[in-house]
Amino acid sequence: MGWLARRRERRILAAAASEITQFLLQLKGFDIHELALVAAQAADVALQFSRRIGVNLMQPQLTMMTIPIMLPQLTEAAQELLRRGEPFRAPGFMVWVYTLHAEERPELRHLAKEMWDLLARGFPDAELAAFEFQTTTGYEIIVEDDFLRIPRGYRLDGRTDPVDV
Repeated sequence: MGWLARRRERRILAAAASEITQFLLQLKGFDIHELALVAAQAADVALQFSRRIGVNLMQPQLTMMTIPIMLPQLTEAAQELLRRGEPFRAPGFMVWVYTLHAEERPELRHLAKEMWDLLARGFPDAELAAFEFQTTTGYEIIVEDDFLRIPRGYRLDGRTDPVDV
């Protein structure tokens, strides 16, 4: 690989790391209820992709190996919500965008693990947050236990099994 290609790769990695870091800073400023809402949205996104096209986002490595277009599809879905003026619905998609980015670029894995560690704090209140979100916005969020967990390979303690917190 030539110096120009390496330089481009470093820029892409730096931009991705900066984007995830900004998201993490936002999450760190959230209270438990706000973390619960993002966790509920992420669970809903995983459930919807599972139901609609049979993709198991809870196994990100397998997803990236078998359906490499998932990352651009999730990114486009989040961008479409922003274009439609619905940024409050995008965080659940962004969680999966950053998770799949970490599969694509292992240098980002530690940031994605930190993101999931923060989101796990909201798991116990996710159903309540989903109910309140629907009451406030009219948009339904479905929270199922199979999707309200840390995905395989993203626990800070290094375990690879998806687990409830």
